[in-house]
Amino acid sequence: MSNAELTRIATNPLALNMAFAVGELESRGIEAGPSFDSLRELLVSDNQSVRAHAMTMLFALYPDVFAKVAIGASSSDSAELWRERFAALDRGETGRGTEGAK
Repeated sequence: MSNAELTRIATNPLALNMAFAVGELESRGIEAGPSFDSLRELLVSDNQSVRAHAMTMLFALYPDVFAKVAIGASSSDSAELWRERFAALDRGETGRGTEGAK
């Protein structure tokens, strides 16, 4: 596969072969993966399974952000709670976990 094809897959957090693409690109000396914004979009999805997947990826790929918004969070937290967490992050607040969980 070309670098462009692999990058397209590696940056799609819902691609089934994302990890393969990331690993292959790394072996070629190229760093690529889903952006924080793409994971943020998934975390406010109405689909709980998508939110759970994104939460796992946020923990693995962006641990500093995870520590600010998701410590104590649950994969069953609502999209609205995730919106509140990100609004707090945008305001520079941290330490948001399960308070206000729905």
